Amino acid sequence: MKSYGLDQGMQLETIPIETVGKSVIAKYWTWLIDQRRVRIIKPFHVPRPNGGTYIMPGSFEFDGGSIPRWLLVLAVIVNQVFPLYGWAGYTLMALILIGLMIERFGLMLAAFAVHDFAVRYGVLVTGDGDIEQVKNVNEANRRMLSTNYATNEMIFLGWVAHIAVIAGAWRAWNKYRKTPSSVDWRALDYGVELKA
Repeated sequence: MKSYGLDQGMQLETIPIETVGKSVIAKYWTWLIDQRRVRIIKPFHVPRPNGGTYIMPGSFEFDGGSIPRWLLVLAVIVNQVFPLYGWAGYTLMALILIGLMIERFGLMLAAFAVHDFAVRYGVLVTGDGDIEQVKNVNEANRRMLSTNYATNEMIFLGWVAHIAVIAGAWRAWNKYRKTPSSVDWRALDYGVELKA
């Protein structure tokens, strides 16, 4: 079940970034700020590290990794205009390399789907319909790391992504705790009956 991805049952559709009908400046601003998103067409199972699976439900929308495009563009520009040296330069280069290394829609897609669902709803649904509570953002981050290993065994890339989500996932976690998602996770299509 390694190298898990589109060839293992994931059926997705991309959600367009809306630029049509906007001014030139607004089009590029939208491209810079908005994230590419995908919608799961039908439920699929993602291997869990301790056996079994998680179900990613049909109609769930996620972004496959939330490294903002503007942050990478800004980092590259700053590095070119104002070259930094010492720890500041190394930190900036690490940010750029992390952003370039993480495959948002490649080998890590299943792990990102699990992470995004856990962050948004605070739960994960197992393959037999059981509900697992995800208590905090750190637990969601750890689930992504272990799911990444269970799906593709790329330890280094998994840790790079794990460090990136540690830096930014807490904002999304806090946002969804303050303003719950407009779509109830129980209403999504799992292909199995959910247990209480």
